[in-house]
Amino acid sequence: MPYNEFHFCAISKITLGHEQGSTRSQLKSSDLRLEVSGNLDKSVYVDDEGLPTKDALKPITTALLMGLITNMRMGAAKGWWTEHEHMKYIIDELSRAFVAPGGEPGVAEMEY
Repeated sequence: MPYNEFHFCAISKITLGHEQGSTRSQLKSSDLRLEVSGNLDKSVYVDDEGLPTKDALKPITTALLMGLITNMRMGAAKGWWTEHEHMKYIIDELSRAFVAPGGEPGVAEMEY
């Protein structure tokens, strides 16, 4: 059976604002970009405006999840946070993110 290796890279960028003296920064925007392996048809995953297509949802989700899991494992291996502590932080941030007001996704500038 023929073998083909390819990759997807989901880049997530957050922009924050911080007032001096405040204990937390405020999320201003969240942007997402998908990079597609050169040996795949990019138009299947990214439209003419650079936005993901329906076929990009699963690769983006998988890339972001695997990045998150790798980050958790690295933090635990280095002794910075246990996986339990990290998972609690993730759940808290997910809860906070889904109740915070946010705009609709659209085309954004990514300098990366």
